[in-house]
Amino acid sequence: MNSEIRDQAYQFFIEEASELLQIIETGLLTLQEERSTAKVHEIMRAAHSIKGGAASVGLEGIRTISHRLEDFFKVLYQDEVILDAELEGLLLDGFDCLKEPLLEQIAEGSFDSEAAYAKANPIFQKLESHLGPFLGQVDDYIPSSSDLGIDIRASVFDVDVQQQLQELEEAIASYPEHRLRETLRGTIEVFAGFAELLSLPSFTQVGEVTAQALAVSPQELKAIAQKALQNWHRDRTEVLSGNPSAVGEVDPQLLDFTRQPSIPVLSDGIRDQAYGFFLEEAAELLQIIEQGLMSLRSEHSTAKIHEIMRAAHSIKGGAASVGLESIRTLSHRLEDYFKALHHESVDIDSELEGLLLQGFDCLKNPLLEEIQNGYHGKEEAVISAQRIFGQIEGRLGEALNQKEEYIPSSSDL
Repeated sequence: MNSEIRDQAYQFFIEEASELLQIIETGLLTLQEERSTAKVHEIMRAAHSIKGGAASVGLEGIRTISHRLEDFFKVLYQDEVILDAELEGLLLDGFDCLKEPLLEQIAEGSFDSEAAYAKANPIFQKLESHLGPFLGQVDDYIPSSSDLGIDIRASVFDVDVQQQLQELEEAIASYPEHRLRETLRGTIEVFAGFAELLSLPSFTQVGEVTAQALAVSPQELKAIAQKALQNWHRDRTEVLSGNPSAVGEVDPQLLDFTRQPSIPVLSDGIRDQAYGFFLEEAAELLQIIEQGLMSLRSEHSTAKIHEIMRAAHSIKGGAASVGLESIRTLSHRLEDYFKALHHESVDIDSELEGLLLQGFDCLKNPLLEEIQNGYHGKEEAVISAQRIFGQIEGRLGEALNQKEEYIPSSSDL
């Protein structure tokens, strides 16, 4: 099992997953005899919980498959859908496409995502063909409390939201930085799913601001997580108090993290000269990083890593000096990843090489746009980089927390 998922969040997900699989399987096997809105909702909610839990611990294949199943289960709300033996068999076959890799993950600590997709895709295509136009209406119907015999919104906020917040509290208190960032992103995604499920779009507000704050002020991760946690606790209290209209009010202190820091005011002549020099140097520095990454597996040395890291460091400093804050942020993150490569536990294989090159592209593309056009999409550049940066952090694991412990000596270089 990978070290980055050996934590309490992963263990919680694995323990919950077995129960959720049982709920789905039992529900599908009895659905023809006991078809009701509440029964369908129970099955769909179990798939939704697996999807959210898998997303929070980085199991992308499980998240994707459970998401597809969730959509198929939602179709069963519609009375026009005939649940005959053929459809029941297809749904059980589709469920097996989730059950088998998830049980493999539980037992072995890993699963073959390509094999899981290869098995699931033809079965999912048959389900899509069978269900046809009903799939286009999956979001048109949300069961009411009377349909279910419970207040579903209150139930979700009382139990599911609270569990997610407890996990985030634990992450803030004891997780290393890269796992806290991953848990926070997972919480944002899970709560966005709840907002959609419960037709409560305002519940996405805190998550959206938090994601923007992480993009603009990544160095303030823990403070951002704490403020987001406080906001979400307040939203939960408002819903359970019967006041959902108050959900989504964002704390001004959380909003502060989304504002770009001010930069020194320079005269036009000095700014133009510094900007021109930075752009000239930046193209050369990008080339150093790209060539270094491309040759790093065959020429893995302290000096090579240091050369790559120093180039990212120079871009960071130059961007800061001319007010290109998004370029500064991206190069700073990459510099930290390159520093972690000094750690002896990091194996630079083809997977990590690919991730690092994709991360480099997240800096290269907006910086080349700036060089060629004099501008670039600032917010888009930072936000679009978050997914690949999260994957890099998950792969580097504990080495990221020890990046400051190693400074190469003259003899190393």
